[in-house]
Amino acid sequence: MFYTIARDALLTVSPLATAALTALLGKAAQYALHAVSGIKNQNLRSGLDWATSQLQSLAQDAVIAANQTLVSNLKASGKWGPTAASETFRAVWAQVEANLSAEAKAILNQNIRDLSSYITAVIEKEVALAPNKTSSSAPTATAAH
Repeated sequence: MFYTIARDALLTVSPLATAALTALLGKAAQYALHAVSGIKNQNLRSGLDWATSQLQSLAQDAVIAANQTLVSNLKASGKWGPTAASETFRAVWAQVEANLSAEAKAILNQNIRDLSSYITAVIEKEVALAPNKTSSSAPTATAAH
């Protein structure tokens, strides 16, 4: 008689327990997907911050180096003008692009619609912030490349 009661109770509770366990597993799976998504988003932000920082650092270094050598020499020789400014900008752009790591380029390409324009904008910002800049040292972006 005890076995009959136990069997009947088990048969009654079993579907409920199965449903509860299934629901619990579903919620656990949702939580796991949410957690993984959050980690991926954090990694994406971290990677993009790193790649952008690398680009900005390279642009800053290239602009400062160009101002200290090329621009100064051209100005001292009286050869500085719009053409020299555009050529200098293209040289800085090429140097930045060449020194940007493949990993940073890949991250930036995945997240920025027009990487070329973005590099141009970053360099122009650094030209404007350069410690020894002059008003004629920043060419327009259309002449950059």
